[in-house]
Amino acid sequence: METTRAGIHDYLTGASSRVTFDLGELTFMDSSGIALLVQVSNDVGAVRRSTVPPIVHRVLEATGLLEHFGLSP
Repeated sequence: METTRAGIHDYLTGASSRVTFDLGELTFMDSSGIALLVQVSNDVGAVRRSTVPPIVHRVLEATGLLEHFGLSP
C-alpha cells in the first residue's frame, strides 16, 4: 500500500485540484482502498468517480462516505 500511496503522491504533485477515479472494474474494496480515496480527496480537494459498482457503493455507504464523494444513498 505504501508503494501505491507514494506513486499517487508523486503523480499528484503539481496536479490540478480535481482527480477522477474510474472504479468500474473493482470487485472488492477494503480499508486500504477507502483510505487511499480519502487521502487523495484531502490532498487535491475534489475526487470524482466515473463509475461506482454496487459493491463499492455499499462499502462507501457502510463507512458513511457516500456524501463525501458526491454519491447519493
